[in-house]
Amino acid sequence: HRLAAVAALDINRAHVKPAEPVAIRHLDPEARIAGFDEVNTGWDAEDAAAEARRCLRCGSCAACGTCLLFCPDISVIQGADGLPDFDREYCKGCGICLRECPRGAIALVEEEK
Repeated sequence: HRLAAVAALDINRAHVKPAEPVAIRHLDPEARIAGFDEVNTGWDAEDAAAEARRCLRCGSCAACGTCLLFCPDISVIQGADGLPDFDREYCKGCGICLRECPRGAIALVEEEK
């Protein structure tokens, strides 16, 4: 059974703060005609991080708290760093947090015995 594709306009963006794309820096026209340097200079680390935060489903947790809200067993707790942590002794492995995570940052793995 395959899941149906979701059109871009049908994606629930309620959990995402709107953000404009980070503009790629370019050389000034004077510098362009003076040599053969790359015209698109790209992003610095701060700009790259800002652009990455715009991602809707990249596997990186944005600490949105959706998993905390949907866990029926209250097995997901907020860690000291603000990111979710999981009480593995109490979690039943239902996978609701995985399905509800808007960024695909949760994976269920079988515990080693």
